Amino acid sequence: MSFVIATLGLPSVILAVPSEFTWQSIPVQSGDVANIVVSPSNPDVMYLGVEVNAHSAYKSTDRGKSWTRILSYDHAKDVAVHPTNPDIAFLADSQHIMRTTTGGKGVPRTGEGARNAEGLPPSFTEVLKNDRDPGPAETSFSTIVYAPSDPSTWYSALRGAESSHGNRSSRHWRSSDNGATWTELTGERPVTLVLAVDPEDTDHILLGSDDGIYASTDGGQRYVRIHAADAVTDVKTLDGTTWLAASMDGVLRSTDGGTTWAAITDGLPSQTVLRVALVRDQPSTAWASTADGVVRSTDGGATWVDTTGDLPAKNLQALAVDPTNPNLAIVATETHVFSVRSEFRLFRQGQYYRQGIYRTEDGGRTWTRSDSGLIEENLIDITAHPTRPYEVWVSQQASRGLYRSRDAGQTWSLSPHLLTHYPMRTLLFPDSDRVVHTSLHIGENFGISEDAGVNWDITSEGTFFDVLKNGRGKTQFNNSKTRGGNLHLHGVAVDRANPEVIYVGSVDDPSQYNEKPVTGAHVFKSTDGGQTWTESDEGYDHSVATSINDIKIDPKDPATLYLGTTKKESTQGNGLWKSTDAGASWRRSNAGMSDDTSVSTIVIHRERGNELLAATYNGLYRSVDAGETWTQVMRGMFKDIEADPANPDVVYTGSGFEGGPMDGPQPDVGKEGMFVSRDFGATWTDITGELPTGRVATVGVSADGQIIYAGVEGHGLFAAFDPSIGTIPKDQGATEIGEESREGPRSHEMFGHGGGSLAQVLGEPGAEPAPWFKAVVLGGGVLAAAIIALVVRWWLRRRARSS
Repeated sequence: MSFVIATLGLPSVILAVPSEFTWQSIPVQSGDVANIVVSPSNPDVMYLGVEVNAHSAYKSTDRGKSWTRILSYDHAKDVAVHPTNPDIAFLADSQHIMRTTTGGKGVPRTGEGARNAEGLPPSFTEVLKNDRDPGPAETSFSTIVYAPSDPSTWYSALRGAESSHGNRSSRHWRSSDNGATWTELTGERPVTLVLAVDPEDTDHILLGSDDGIYASTDGGQRYVRIHAADAVTDVKTLDGTTWLAASMDGVLRSTDGGTTWAAITDGLPSQTVLRVALVRDQPSTAWASTADGVVRSTDGGATWVDTTGDLPAKNLQALAVDPTNPNLAIVATETHVFSVRSEFRLFRQGQYYRQGIYRTEDGGRTWTRSDSGLIEENLIDITAHPTRPYEVWVSQQASRGLYRSRDAGQTWSLSPHLLTHYPMRTLLFPDSDRVVHTSLHIGENFGISEDAGVNWDITSEGTFFDVLKNGRGKTQFNNSKTRGGNLHLHGVAVDRANPEVIYVGSVDDPSQYNEKPVTGAHVFKSTDGGQTWTESDEGYDHSVATSINDIKIDPKDPATLYLGTTKKESTQGNGLWKSTDAGASWRRSNAGMSDDTSVSTIVIHRERGNELLAATYNGLYRSVDAGETWTQVMRGMFKDIEADPANPDVVYTGSGFEGGPMDGPQPDVGKEGMFVSRDFGATWTDITGELPTGRVATVGVSADGQIIYAGVEGHGLFAAFDPSIGTIPKDQGATEIGEESREGPRSHEMFGHGGGSLAQVLGEPGAEPAPWFKAVVLGGGVLAAAIIALVVRWWLRRRARSS
């Protein structure tokens, strides 16, 4: 299926008036949903938790057709809703149990009153906190449930370690006042993936573990294994007699209150079952999600029929059913990077297509996308491919991964990874599938992919620590703090004339949550494609706590480089620096700016290397003498600026506030928007048009200059299209799964990597364009860093103990 874009903006070269830029929202959506729950007393109300802290929790009031975010805080692991009051809901994450009694209403996104003392929106209360290091699955909350016969009684648990030792065993709590206060239960317990309470007996609890099903008859004080099975990730019952459980041995079923169990695999598209659900008003109807599709039963789970049907993605986990309608079900995709119940067992590197939330109203015969409102709304980076006009990559910090579209945003594939969870910069290579990526993730700071994000070769901070031990930066290096420390990378540059030459810049990270082995920001250089590194920053001032946010190489003279520093993820800016000897030495080059200016992005004119532009937190600056002096040409905060690949005189930028040309009428105070220049920054025109109000954090320009992208904070991705584009074929690609083992650094090498399988997810041939594209045709983090740091700090300590 192809589509034609009609009358959607103007070519960057022949722009006549700003109003001719027509902006179109391009939603970037995905899955990775931990759980979805339906209110038993009002099925219109649903809650879901997303397993990354940029999203956390959402609510729907239209039976899952659309969603509104009610919390952005931490990696969600489970959600629950009170059986008689749809406004009382709970979120379990890696650190807390949080409770709302208002349905998450009245949650301001920003500004005064947006957060309480715990950093939560005022409608949420932290009712239970984990005193262990946050982050890893075994120290995360995995489940929260109520007792159906007494809804004031609730149970919650930490997952625990597969090989419990020290304080790493599972921990359980009980509440008798609707979750307002909690009492810890004493004793040793198995790894706890999920709990389920007998609807007739508040003291009878079943526990799903990594090695089977356990039962307690004394309110969770003591558990006994009643059935051996691999990874029981869900347990459900309606009457206490017939129980269903999801496991990697298939669907487990008991018809005698849990005394005996049978494993059922017939009719399942995959033996790996992740969730089960029973329809309250029609108990004979059951649903299950698997690693390769969804199934339905009409005889209480005795037999199953594959109802995957036209689902465009099949790697499923979260599942919810309407308690009054046996034909209405919702499922969500899962890549298992942060799943507390599978703990990496099912994770595979790859490019995952058509990830998201899907809904059926006809028992699984047809499925429609159902995640309106659940988008990547705070993009940090937009990178258009330098030679492929319709390919663009985008990313958001503390989110689900690195997204790629090969059809100008009609469809997206996701490259999920610890590396891509907290992205910084992405670079693409002309006429190549090679990708270079920097990240803030302990153990995964730098990655190179040779196959467009399917597989990643990872470089950890250890490589750079080894360089600093013996290099110029050894006076800023404390080797005793490396075991629990991290090196945070931002800026990256690759020499186009010799792609084996790569530069990266580090950050002086002030985070209090991890050891700080390195002070000051440092520049590293590789001349062999990232295999080995040296420190390359003679003359640069390491005494300033800053971030090297951008590095640019003169296209005409690879020996000339510029770097921009900012206070992002650090303390202060340190201005702009220049090297004329391929990075061996540096000198300050920001006359006209203050030395503490935060320089977000630098653009060098491709033909006239003496002309440069710099986007800073204090305005947009221009130099015509190779960076020796700078003149401010726009006021405001600017985080990104991009040149048109088809015309180097044309540049685009977006402002955060008080933006506008210096020599013309100033926009209103607080103005946020997009601007274009066709004389390399000498003069500017406002092209904001109908873009929503919000800071433009990142911009991108397609290889032919005919598509302009803008990332607006709080609203997501937008684009303006040249009306001459014509037909753009829709990408019909299928999910590509990466290799299980590779030479060199291994993904997740610090976290473990288990077995399991994931079938290819096939696209639907001939599918219609997404609804928003139909409309186009017809209409014409510090918290994430803290959590991540503690995750690896804990793993390193564990390794030290075991060795």
